[in-house]
Amino acid sequence: MHCADLGTRVFYCDYGSFDTHAGQGPLHQSLWTAVNQGLEAFMADLRAQNHSDNVIVLMFSEFGRRVRDNGSGTDHGAAGATFVLGDKVKGGHYGEMPSLDASKLVQGDLNPNMDFRDIYSTILDKWLHVNPAPIVNGTYEQPAFLN
Repeated sequence: MHCADLGTRVFYCDYGSFDTHAGQGPLHQSLWTAVNQGLEAFMADLRAQNHSDNVIVLMFSEFGRRVRDNGSGTDHGAAGATFVLGDKVKGGHYGEMPSLDASKLVQGDLNPNMDFRDIYSTILDKWLHVNPAPIVNGTYEQPAFLN
């Protein structure tokens, strides 16, 4: 669809359910393997058609997981993961690694240290060239993850 040049600048999809509470090891391994294979095929296709330099992929979780096991897995928590991928993305880890120290947890959850709106603002401003302020209702720090 992207290579058809229909004028659409944003495509959205979701995959499977990572909302697991038990048996997470093997299930997450299977889910992440499928996501990885799909992304590899998608990027290979874009590169073959000389379109990989104008596509980024934003992957995010609407929630994180609790730090402590509930006896059979983990429950919903804070500090969900966000990934930005593509040939024009400066790879690396942005933000601080959250502490697993019990004294630094917030009600048993990781303490998030980067607002999702920081990432979203960066993509809106630096990639889509759209003023992010009215969309995210304010101004947020913009990590320098785009070339």
